[in-house]
Amino acid sequence: MSAGSPFRLVEPLPQDAFSVTLRKRRHVLANGWVAECWTPDDDAKTNKAALSLSTDGALKLDWSKTATRMRLGLPLRLDAAGLPEGEHRARLAMRLAPGTSAERAIEWVAIIEVDANKSTRIIARIASGKHFNGNELRRAVPLPAFDPAKEYRLAVQFQPQARRAVLAEIDFMLVPPPANAVTPGGAEGRKTALVICWDLAHNCAGRAYLIADLLSEHYDVQLLGALFPRFGTKLWEPLRGVPMRIRTFPGGDMVDFLARAKAEVAKLRPDVVIVCKPRLPGLLLGLLAKHRFGCPVILDSDDHELSFVGGGEPMAREDVPAEANDLRVPFGETWTRVAETLVPLFDGVTVSNIALQQRFGGTIIRHARDELQFERARGRREELRAQYGYGPTDRVVLFLGTPRHHKGVVELIRGIEAAGDRRLVLCIIGVPPTDAWIDGLRQNSTARIDIHPPQPWKLLPELMSMADAVCLIQNPASPISAYQIPAKLSDALAAGVPVAVNEVPPFADLPSSAVARLHADDDLRRFLVDVAEGRISGQSQASRDYFLEEYSYGANRARLLKVVEAAEAAPRVWPEAASDLLDDLSRRFDVTLPKGRPTWLRDEMLAPAVLRQRPIDIAYFWKQNDTGIYGRRHDMLLRYLARHDRIGRIVQFDAPVTVRQIHARANPVQGIEDQSNLTVVNTIGRFLRTQDDSRILRRVFVHRGQDAALRLLGHTLPPAESYPGWVRGTLREAGIAGSAISLVAPIVDDYPLLHDEIGFPVSAADLIDDHRQMVDEAKRDAVTAAYAETLKRVDVVFANCDAQRRGFAAFRPDIRVVPNAGERLVARHQPRAGELAGLTGPILGYVGNLRARIDVDLLEELAERRPGWQIVLIGSPHGKPEVLRLRGRSNVHFLGVRRYEEALDYMRMFDVALMPHLDNGLSQSMNPLKLYVYLSVGVPVVSTPVANIEEVAKRIALAPDADGFIAAVEKVLSAGRKPAGLPRRLTWEARVETIVDALVARMNA
Repeated sequence: MSAGSPFRLVEPLPQDAFSVTLRKRRHVLANGWVAECWTPDDDAKTNKAALSLSTDGALKLDWSKTATRMRLGLPLRLDAAGLPEGEHRARLAMRLAPGTSAERAIEWVAIIEVDANKSTRIIARIASGKHFNGNELRRAVPLPAFDPAKEYRLAVQFQPQARRAVLAEIDFMLVPPPANAVTPGGAEGRKTALVICWDLAHNCAGRAYLIADLLSEHYDVQLLGALFPRFGTKLWEPLRGVPMRIRTFPGGDMVDFLARAKAEVAKLRPDVVIVCKPRLPGLLLGLLAKHRFGCPVILDSDDHELSFVGGGEPMAREDVPAEANDLRVPFGETWTRVAETLVPLFDGVTVSNIALQQRFGGTIIRHARDELQFERARGRREELRAQYGYGPTDRVVLFLGTPRHHKGVVELIRGIEAAGDRRLVLCIIGVPPTDAWIDGLRQNSTARIDIHPPQPWKLLPELMSMADAVCLIQNPASPISAYQIPAKLSDALAAGVPVAVNEVPPFADLPSSAVARLHADDDLRRFLVDVAEGRISGQSQASRDYFLEEYSYGANRARLLKVVEAAEAAPRVWPEAASDLLDDLSRRFDVTLPKGRPTWLRDEMLAPAVLRQRPIDIAYFWKQNDTGIYGRRHDMLLRYLARHDRIGRIVQFDAPVTVRQIHARANPVQGIEDQSNLTVVNTIGRFLRTQDDSRILRRVFVHRGQDAALRLLGHTLPPAESYPGWVRGTLREAGIAGSAISLVAPIVDDYPLLHDEIGFPVSAADLIDDHRQMVDEAKRDAVTAAYAETLKRVDVVFANCDAQRRGFAAFRPDIRVVPNAGERLVARHQPRAGELAGLTGPILGYVGNLRARIDVDLLEELAERRPGWQIVLIGSPHGKPEVLRLRGRSNVHFLGVRRYEEALDYMRMFDVALMPHLDNGLSQSMNPLKLYVYLSVGVPVVSTPVANIEEVAKRIALAPDADGFIAAVEKVLSAGRKPAGLPRRLTWEARVETIVDALVARMNA
């Protein structure tokens, strides 16, 4: 597959109508698709599902009401794709037929891996039914690396209870990004959430995964954490293979950790961060992210961490001794005591239970469970019990999780012994292979005890479904039990399994209608006897209602999003105590950490009343590095804004650029034929500040890119991430920090970040081109998302034509149309000079970049049919190199790129100015500026009849084809040149007046 080209990765729907009945779990269709339907009675059920393809090409699926799984798998054609190394993105287009509800019918869509036994695991989750827009899904998602030795499928898993779905379209395209592409933080414009766990090698990762999973419906989520050797060098086993991006890095001692933590944070750009557990490694990662990006950071706690490190009291950072045995251990007792004092530094607090809430405050986010997963798992209860060796009369008391001394395992074994009923069996799932303590308990007990190793997280609902009871006997004397609520409570409530709990603070708010309370010593034995006799079974309605209200995903996701939204809406602050902590650690361990105030802290903005009384200062952000070359719309706006008596100082920023990009653009062979050399001269001039005048400062941010250190013309180059701070410093230097309004010409990639981190009292966008028409399908979603991010932030939006207004109305319905214009120049004919001095015959000229809008065939026919006409093309052919085929014609002359003032002189030498534009998506979304410029210098114009030229159409000649063009040119030539100036309404003075009035109105509002 060629770089940047899409490739259909799955076979399309079959062409011919068909109808099949699934009599086994799996059925392979003629095109290789795999249909699966699982039922509890697999052997007896012979009509599991029916698939049929109608004549209109829709695939209809019907399945049994007893089905526990209905899935369609589309094998990925990896061999045919021939994927090169590197990151790739997949684009999914999926449409359900009318009458099929996506949210009701679709459980998830994902990439799955299939092993030799046909077992599957999700490796990349793409969407759920909630992500459909009506009945359609259009989604792009980064893909993991594929193992060529394994099989992969695009899988659509349906909700079993839906029982029917009709698939009208499904297409899956794999599109490798260009080599220089930067993956955006969030797919499809979604925000990015980073969930941090201080160590991802042991069970503390479970809470972090839960928080991340709750956020995943609304955010693109990544899980980040260290792997400290004391706990393991691999990801915690239950999280291996979960459908989530998880990033780990080696922990090491404090010096190693600090260096690596800073490097890891630099690779990310989250919109919000949640740190799980107040341990120093996690807190530091969160504070480093906040210092760098200014994002809100929320702290989540589900344990009292001091109870795991000796139970000491919190310690102020200032009281940490110069030397201590564990100072180089980031998670040791000393730094954990300090960590508890850092809780107030965060932008929000969440906790898992009432006891922690009483200690730290915040919002309770329970150990939530996905209610739908547990409902579906109930269908496998008997199958799982048989798999573990349990019959109908066995009563399984399940302990699911890591057994610890404070978790009441000993008390539970004694209770089963006291009940004296062999139908009771204690099933412990989650025992590490090296745990001799549990094995010793089993060997010395008369109770039936089964021990099993940890299981993957995804199997949790099915495992819990086989239980008859769960007993949570926390040790009241343990400091851990005083604040810890077992996740097994959530599992049992979700699965509808009866639960018994003893009296410890985290259980204080559990209603007796939802759980059985164990007050006296003999209460556990009596509860177990009732379980063995079948007097306690299943879940009461009150217990189910309590679960849905308090422990379900839906309830806790809503609470968590409310906390996140509040943190995002709050003013951004940086606590000085956080800087003190970073400075202290930097000194102690000789590691460079961020110092002082972050660059994103805003300058104090002037009050609206003050702004209204002073000239309007402007920070103008342009998307390229060609300002001042062509006299384009933004050049003209800047020129005439600077002349307006209501405008003060202007600082204009070209697009940031690396020194390597500058070197790459320089092309001594091409000279002025290509625009790249002029952009290099432009960039160097701005970098050296040689292009300023009294009203406009012209600047460009040159950075070192991926290089560790670089210099340019004696200046040390900053890293890319310091751009917002550099812009802020430039505005301060110009004396307009806090007063400058922003004016941006999208797409400026960094503008949303600058807008958020710097802050402007008023902001505006000017839509000049529609870049969605300039890119291929693979990039269009990213371009659309970039427009959305900018347009949702600004206060005022301008566009140069009504087509632009209509094209962006979905983003902003309040766009104001301000068309292009011309200057009030002397309209005169100029004698031929320079390259044109020796030309004989009429000169037909075109000025502008030679891009996809140029009708090359039309130009070629003009040159061929009228060899006596001299066709002069001024502009860079980089956008449409096929125009260079005209070089072989003696009457076609390429003059390359000329700066605006020089180009005006060439236009005055033309006998006729041409605009041979195609009628395509690009030309339909533009208001051609060159027509106004041609008219400004008084040259007659012949153009194709393209869109958005109504204002000047009566002042020019229009012709749709070569015959018409030739006739129009001959008519103009015979009539002679009759220069006439532009009326004021078509000049930049009038356009700028409209723009300034709109800005003033916004400031007054």
